[in-house]
Order: sequence, then C-alpha cells, then structure tokens
Amino acid sequence: MCLLILLLAGLFGYYATPLLTEDSLGEEQELSDIPYAEYFQRYAPITGWDWHWLAAIGWEESHFNCKAHSSSGAVGVMQIMPKTAVRFGLNDSTIYEPEDNIRAGAMYIRRLQNIYSFIQDSVQNQLFVLASYNAGPAHIMDARRLAKRYGRSAYLWFDNTEYWLEQLADEQYAQDSVVQYGSFDAQQTISYVKKVRRTYDKFRVK
Repeated sequence: MCLLILLLAGLFGYYATPLLTEDSLGEEQELSDIPYAEYFQRYAPITGWDWHWLAAIGWEESHFNCKAHSSSGAVGVMQIMPKTAVRFGLNDSTIYEPEDNIRAGAMYIRRLQNIYSFIQDSVQNQLFVLASYNAGPAHIMDARRLAKRYGRSAYLWFDNTEYWLEQLADEQYAQDSVVQYGSFDAQQTISYVKKVRRTYDKFRVK
C-alpha cells in the first residue's frame, strides 16, 4: 500500500501538493479516504483514543508518506525516531512499514500517557501528550516547572504550561534554576498541538 500511495503522490504532484490538501479538508469538500485507516483503527485501542487522532498525527507528521525522513532522523508515517523504534521492536527495515510504524507510534503515545498519568483530566493529558510527541517530554517538563514557580498551572496546557514552554526561548528563563534542558524554540510545538486538534476535527466529521 505504501508503494501505491507513493505512486499516486507522484501522479498528483505529492511533493508540491499533498494528497490531502487544506482545501480537501475544508467543510465544503468531501475528505478523501484516509490512507492506512485500517492500521489507525487497529492500533488506536493501545492509546484509548479515537482512531482519527492517530490519523491526524500521521497527517501532521508526514502527510501519510511512509518514506518520510526528517532532518532530525525521524522516519515513516508517524515520524518515529530510530531509538524509539528499537524500543518497540522495529528495525531499519520495518520502521518504514506503515503498519509497524503506526503501531510504534501508538505505543509511544501510550508511553507518554503513562508519563503524564498524574494529569487525570483526559483532555489536558492529551494536550501534554501531543506536545511531547512533537518536542519530547524533557522541555515540556521544564515548562511545567516554570509554571509551578511563576504561578501558572502545570496541569493545564493552553495559556499555562504552553505559555512557559514559549518562554524557554528567552535566556532569562532558559537559565532558570528549575530548568534542566536549556532553551527551546516552542513555536513549532505550540502550532503542532493546534494543528493536530484541527485535523482531528476535520477527519472525524467525514
């Protein structure tokens, strides 16, 4: 199936215009069938989330390109880092297989859910997991520590921990004694959380 999608991508100019464009996600146009839907549905129970969440992450991570390879080394539909892939039983070959990659992505989400198990509100837990899927949990934990220190909630994302994640770009806060992992440019992560939520809403109403 991966080969078929890549062939379609070539025919329709994938690398210039993704198979699912912003227009195709619009309210007035019918959403194309979601590639790998059967795998998203199969492995979503690992996370306890509606399968459209996994599909939304796959779209934002790679536009469903099973051969995607980022500058940071993340690969496949769910943009799994090789070290993470090994932890979940993948190797240099299987990491590119859509089913294996999506399964590993679901398992990594479950691991992040466990890290944030102390955030019992399911919506807030999910927001922290999404942010950590993009940025890794280290900087998110730094932002939580800053939130606690400076009077905002470390259990709420928007306008609270999110705000302090953004402040990590400021050396004044990046060098704060509670910060363990240094400066961080949070713009991509802040945008990512919002984009995944927006894409989920569009996928879900299909």
